[in-house]
Amino acid sequence: MAGVNRLIEPEKHILDDGTHAAGIIPQWRTLDVVLISLVIILAFLTAALGLRSLIQVDEPSENTILLSALLAVLEGIVLVGSVYFVGLRRRGLPWQVAGLQRPSPNWVFVGIVVGIIAIPLSAMIAILIQLAIGVPVENTQLPFLAPEGFTWFGAVSMFVLAGLVAPFAEELYFRGVLYQWMRQRWGVWPGILVTSVIFGAVHGEVSVAGAAFVLGLILAWAYERSGSLWIAILVHAINNGVKILALYLFLALGLAV
Repeated sequence: MAGVNRLIEPEKHILDDGTHAAGIIPQWRTLDVVLISLVIILAFLTAALGLRSLIQVDEPSENTILLSALLAVLEGIVLVGSVYFVGLRRRGLPWQVAGLQRPSPNWVFVGIVVGIIAIPLSAMIAILIQLAIGVPVENTQLPFLAPEGFTWFGAVSMFVLAGLVAPFAEELYFRGVLYQWMRQRWGVWPGILVTSVIFGAVHGEVSVAGAAFVLGLILAWAYERSGSLWIAILVHAINNGVKILALYLFLALGLAV
């Protein structure tokens, strides 16, 4: 029991600038990260291909709100399930190892402020990238988030799945596993940079990837400084949730997005 208590208790780590972050508990092994990542990739690709074959669309590039919702559900199940079953449960580790420790009230407030700041910042990054590469300034995530325009099913499902479930699932893997593992081997800032590059890359389209990279920097910083993954999840959820609500509000009003 003493060993378990020491594992769960928040530790303090000195950052590059001499400040401290509480609660970052480096416990992931390379085998853990490799197995979790492989299961995520194989499970998601296999299931996503299966969904697309079941839900008929006129063109391979087309989408439906039902397919988007099911893909979002799939992402959440695969990410959370892989971290839990392949990582935590396989080794008998508590959720705190993935960073899910209670944050301080002060950091909850900071997380809300940072989340609000991240909304226009990430949007501006995406627009600047589109202007720089000479493509039309538009919401390139619209075909996934609202492929059929405004529907109540789309608004509710995307807010819950992309606005709440996805931030939890993505933070659990990218910051709770991948960042922690890189951090304990390479240090804080190399870990932040590399995981943010990967986080951006998996978002695909270049302007979205650039915005996701910047958001990834903010999320890893929030986790590192607060010592709680819940703060990164909070920032991520505010960024996603507010954008989705704004998107569907504009669609309901008939405004261009």
